[in-house]
Amino acid sequence: MEYRINNSNSPAYKRVIFGLRRTSNGMTKQYKQLEPAEIFSLLSDPTRISIFKVLISEKEPCVGRISEMTNSSLSAVSHQLKKLELLGVVSGCRYGQEICYCLNRENKLTSHLIKLIKMVK
Repeated sequence: MEYRINNSNSPAYKRVIFGLRRTSNGMTKQYKQLEPAEIFSLLSDPTRISIFKVLISEKEPCVGRISEMTNSSLSAVSHQLKKLELLGVVSGCRYGQEICYCLNRENKLTSHLIKLIKMVK
């Protein structure tokens, strides 16, 4: 999904592309207005931060591996990964019945989050 952030400090909207969401019809672009507060709200959950840290350290872990490393249930991890995917910072690939996730490193927000998390360690 592509998201656009409303930057009220500038005379026009500042566009920040966070990623694309894959649909059954191939790659489609959908636009949604996100305020900075919404982005911080999505990143405020401790489980999402733990998942993000696992994705920094592991190359392409599947949901089961992420669940083990974060001591969270499979359903909780899947739920939080969907929210991170909607934000555009992670993307999933299906391998048979398993879905493995990786960081969307082309996303500007992802690179800033990686720096921030490494700085706070």
